Amino acid sequence: MTVTPIFSFDRDWDANTALIDQASKLVTIRLEDGLNLVDLYLAALEGVMGLPEDTIAWLWYRALAVIIQELLEEPKAKL
Repeated sequence: MTVTPIFSFDRDWDANTALIDQASKLVTIRLEDGLNLVDLYLAALEGVMGLPEDTIAWLWYRALAVIIQELLEEPKAKL
């Protein structure tokens, strides 16, 4: 049985959309799918691990982490 990752650069990245816009939209979609912010944050951090800094993939995962961090700091965060 193969586990589908929450975020996958190869599957989810869109070269025609700004990274922060992609991250915001993708996080919203995953939350609507019933996932929680903590799991999303851990998935974003896991994705960035081992990638060379300042590559598009590294920046993409960091954009996801930034969006999720902002949501976690909101008083009514969906943990």
